[in-house]
Amino acid sequence: MASKLDGLKPIILIFLVAIIGVTFIVANDNSLSPSINSQPIYNESVNFASARIASNFSVNESKVFTVTYSPVTTSNLSLVSLTMTNQSGTAAVLNTDYKVNLTNGQITFLNSSLWQVPESTNTSLINYNYYSGSYVKDTASRSIFSLIDFMSAIGVLLVVVGYLYRNKIWEYLTR
Repeated sequence: MASKLDGLKPIILIFLVAIIGVTFIVANDNSLSPSINSQPIYNESVNFASARIASNFSVNESKVFTVTYSPVTTSNLSLVSLTMTNQSGTAAVLNTDYKVNLTNGQITFLNSSLWQVPESTNTSLINYNYYSGSYVKDTASRSIFSLIDFMSAIGVLLVVVGYLYRNKIWEYLTR
């Protein structure tokens, strides 16, 4: 004799397969992301007080600063891009207000009027993208890696549909 829960077993199983599948896809995507995409960093603070010339708010252009995820201090590859603002949010102009070496992640403040403000504003915010050490340089390989999530989603869908079809639930749902 069939129990009252027999009708719920397929629905519970489908739900579990879908949840496990989605969890697998999300975890897989998070682990693959550094291998196929540049990683963004927003609003990293750089305190350039050590580059100040005490007498007149000017900046010592020989002082070099390094970003946190620099290839020099980590196993990361080069930076992709870098933008900078002063503490009040005014955008700094590359080669006018600062110089950046994307290969080693080093920044040099230039002695421009953007930085010649009272010493209480010795902070600059930078945004940059970098390639992690696990970044795959080959374009074809990155394309194949990006298909893994898609194929995983199709696999989960096929398992669910196959189960529904095998147990004749498909016919019930499509009436």
